[in-house]
Amino acid sequence: MPIATCKNPLRMSIEAALDQCLLVTNYAVIKFLSGDDLMSVYKLANKVMQQALEQAVAEGYTEQELARGLMTEVLNVYKRERSAMDIAHELQFLAENLDEDEEYAFMRP
Repeated sequence: MPIATCKNPLRMSIEAALDQCLLVTNYAVIKFLSGDDLMSVYKLANKVMQQALEQAVAEGYTEQELARGLMTEVLNVYKRERSAMDIAHELQFLAENLDEDEEYAFMRP
């Protein structure tokens, strides 16, 4: 199911909305695992990061200094359209899942 056909969850029952979200999530995971271009934004971000790291090192900055500066800029972009609480929740989720060896927990509704 293409993500663009996801129904408006405000017009659905809670159970139907959760099922719809699960289907969309599963679709995205399958596309990611198959190497489909759905996740190409992450490839782009990686490319931009590699270029920025090369430039930062050439200009005498460390990777950590660049990362701190980029994080500030990412937060500035987030603030344009997201609430502080929403940003905090995303950062908390990322912080809780820093261990690459631990599996993410997904619950089926």
